[in-house]
Amino acid sequence: MTFVNKLYANSNLTRNHIQLVIDDFYQLLSDAMVNLKPLFCNILMENPAKDIKEEVDKVLTILTELF
Repeated sequence: MTFVNKLYANSNLTRNHIQLVIDDFYQLLSDAMVNLKPLFCNILMENPAKDIKEEVDKVLTILTELF
Protein backbone atom coordinates (compact mmCIF):
# COMPACT_ATOMS: atom_id res chain seq x y z
CA MET A 1 0.00 0.00 0.00
CA THR A 2 2.95 2.31 0.53
CA PHE A 3 3.62 2.37 -3.21
CA VAL A 4 0.09 3.59 -3.93
CA ASN A 5 0.24 6.13 -1.12
CA LYS A 6 3.45 7.56 -2.54
CA LEU A 7 1.84 7.93 -5.93
CA TYR A 8 -1.15 9.78 -4.50
CA ALA A 9 1.14 11.98 -2.40
CA ASN A 10 2.87 13.22 -5.54
CA SER A 11 1.02 16.38 -6.53
CA ASN A 12 2.51 16.25 -10.04
CA LEU A 13 0.49 13.14 -10.90
CA THR A 14 -3.19 13.22 -11.70
CA ARG A 15 -5.49 10.57 -10.28
CA ASN A 16 -6.08 9.26 -13.81
CA HIS A 17 -2.35 8.76 -14.36
CA ILE A 18 -2.00 7.09 -10.98
CA GLN A 19 -4.80 4.67 -11.82
CA LEU A 20 -3.13 3.86 -15.15
CA VAL A 21 0.15 3.13 -13.36
CA ILE A 22 -1.61 0.94 -10.80
CA ASP A 23 -3.52 -0.95 -13.50
CA ASP A 24 -0.38 -1.52 -15.58
CA PHE A 25 1.61 -2.60 -12.53
CA TYR A 26 -1.18 -4.99 -11.53
CA GLN A 27 -1.16 -6.48 -15.03
CA LEU A 28 2.62 -6.83 -15.01
CA LEU A 29 2.56 -8.72 -11.70
CA SER A 30 -0.33 -10.90 -12.83
CA ASP A 31 1.48 -11.84 -16.03
CA ALA A 32 4.64 -12.59 -14.07
CA MET A 33 2.80 -14.93 -11.73
CA VAL A 34 1.10 -16.74 -14.60
CA ASN A 35 4.53 -17.37 -16.12
CA LEU A 36 6.42 -18.13 -12.90
CA LYS A 37 4.03 -20.62 -11.33
CA PRO A 38 4.48 -23.33 -14.00
CA LEU A 39 8.26 -22.91 -13.83
CA PHE A 40 8.29 -23.38 -10.08
CA CYS A 41 5.93 -26.33 -10.33
CA ASN A 42 8.10 -28.04 -12.96
CA ILE A 43 11.21 -27.61 -10.84
CA LEU A 44 9.43 -28.87 -7.76
CA MET A 45 7.98 -31.87 -9.58
CA GLU A 46 11.53 -33.05 -10.14
CA ASN A 47 12.16 -32.74 -6.40
CA PRO A 48 11.04 -35.85 -4.47
CA ALA A 49 10.12 -33.81 -1.38
CA LYS A 50 6.34 -33.67 -1.80
CA ASP A 51 5.79 -31.51 1.27
CA ILE A 52 8.07 -28.79 -0.14
CA LYS A 53 6.14 -28.81 -3.41
CA GLU A 54 2.82 -28.46 -1.61
CA GLU A 55 4.06 -25.56 0.52
CA VAL A 56 5.54 -23.66 -2.43
CA ASP A 57 2.38 -24.32 -4.42
CA LYS A 58 0.30 -22.79 -1.60
CA VAL A 59 2.48 -19.68 -1.55
CA LEU A 60 2.34 -19.29 -5.33
CA THR A 61 -1.43 -19.74 -5.29
CA ILE A 62 -1.77 -17.02 -2.68
CA LEU A 63 0.46 -14.69 -4.68
CA THR A 64 -1.51 -15.39 -7.84
CA GLU A 65 -4.79 -14.62 -6.09
CA LEU A 66 -3.41 -11.31 -4.82
CA PHE A 67 -3.02 -10.09 -8.37
